[in-house]
Amino acid sequence: MNSTFLGDIHTDSLDNVWNGEKIQNIRKLVMEHRYKEAGCKDGCSIIYELTNQTEKELIPNQWKSACVSNPSLKDNIEKFSDDVKKHNVVASCKPITFDIQPIEACNMSCIMCHQKHNNKDKVSVEVINKLFQYKDHLYSIRFQGGEVFADKAFSQYLINLKKNLTLNQKIDVITNGSLLSHEELDVLTQGDNPINFIISMDAIDKDIYQYIRQTKHFDKVKGNIEYLAKLQKDKNNGEFLSWNFVVMKSNFYNIKPAIELAANLNVTLNFGPIIGDYKKENIFEYNELVESDYEQYLKEALELKNSLNAKVNNLETIIKKLF
Repeated sequence: MNSTFLGDIHTDSLDNVWNGEKIQNIRKLVMEHRYKEAGCKDGCSIIYELTNQTEKELIPNQWKSACVSNPSLKDNIEKFSDDVKKHNVVASCKPITFDIQPIEACNMSCIMCHQKHNNKDKVSVEVINKLFQYKDHLYSIRFQGGEVFADKAFSQYLINLKKNLTLNQKIDVITNGSLLSHEELDVLTQGDNPINFIISMDAIDKDIYQYIRQTKHFDKVKGNIEYLAKLQKDKNNGEFLSWNFVVMKSNFYNIKPAIELAANLNVTLNFGPIIGDYKKENIFEYNELVESDYEQYLKEALELKNSLNAKVNNLETIIKKLF
């Protein structure tokens, strides 16, 4: 939305925002591992991994692969690497990824979400497109809400956008998956640069899903995950679907069936801990919510993941954070 935390896209030049005083201070705080002062939330799984991994991969393999056909990206990543090594707070590189929230409105009222879904404001296409003066240097763009597809024009915007990017520049969309038809999914996944969908579904049990998401869209969401999984298999041109699952008190015992479904569909499942002061749900902050068999259950879940060769991310992080 019209945040002025780093600057105002309506009035400030992107270069001034990218290397302005506020973001220079954030870079300095991050380099000093003062993540909370930099604005990071307590419980963030990314910060957890950064502070607990002994080795950190600076340049992901996906970036390296994309560099082969994009000299501008290759040059930008080299500058980024140099900036990090020299602890530069004024970056010589340009943004490599964008994370854009064009809308806060949503058709759900999830119990672990703090956003103002009755906010009708949205960032216009014209304003978003200002960001793409950096597009030659980009690896990926990620959109999230709210629910981005609450804007009925958003599907067509994505179709137009991907025509203006190279094949190795990714477009990711985080969505609850309830507002998309199979026909739209067919179009959005056409070609060699399909839109990458990250669909949020936090339970396999319908009643638990409806409680968490405060909606009756379970069948539609699960059906769209299954449909995209089939498209992914049939097209056989890489992965363009992953599934997000926020772990909390209510859905804890859905972890194993989620792993089974992910293995059956051959899709990537990303577990993430609930974040925030939710005293009835945040098992990572309120130990009294943790039941006696949780540790054994997670051990079985990890064994299940391995036995099914399921593509599951962050299960080990969930275990470490909980115990």
